[in-house]
Amino acid sequence: MTTIEFDGDFDRKVYANWHLPLLSRLFGDRIERRHELYWLTHTHHRQHNGGSDDGLCVAWPSPPARAPIWHLIVERTGAKRFLEVGTAMGYATVLMAEVAGPKAHVDTIESDPEHADMVFADGGDEEISSHLNRLTRPGGVPSGAIAALYDPLIEVLADLKIALEGGSDSDDLLLSRHREAYVRIVSDTLDASIG
Repeated sequence: MTTIEFDGDFDRKVYANWHLPLLSRLFGDRIERRHELYWLTHTHHRQHNGGSDDGLCVAWPSPPARAPIWHLIVERTGAKRFLEVGTAMGYATVLMAEVAGPKAHVDTIESDPEHADMVFADGGDEEISSHLNRLTRPGGVPSGAIAALYDPLIEVLADLKIALEGGSDSDDLLLSRHREAYVRIVSDTLDASIG
């Protein structure tokens, strides 16, 4: 996560007063995409942690100002297939599926089934819901536009390898959880798939 350092209160106020209006002028209503899922996730996080931002619940949505990034990625790369680590309640999951269009496919890994279940319960309209499909352990790798792998990330790597070997070549990768372990996990997964 990038931290912005300010030289003083004036710089902080300028940033606070102008960064969202500037982004709004650049991206328009793209910032408001699936805002209800953002608030659902944010509210759930605080409730699970007794009204605090700190606690055991790690469902934490990226700010709505980052929602347009998925449009930019799809516009620039033509990505249709995504791999997400950390579903939480599906804010980014649904954004990826929505902006990539009817041929989108999102594989997503979530260690807390309660969080991922909310994606399927509150995943939005029928168009987005048509992209939703579960992948659970044990039991193989079903097809569908969104496949959710449950269990701790380390334990799910074997299933992830199966999914990738089964033709789940992703165009893009979103790592929203367990950031400190990503370098090792991705390196080990690549070594295993090459070796």
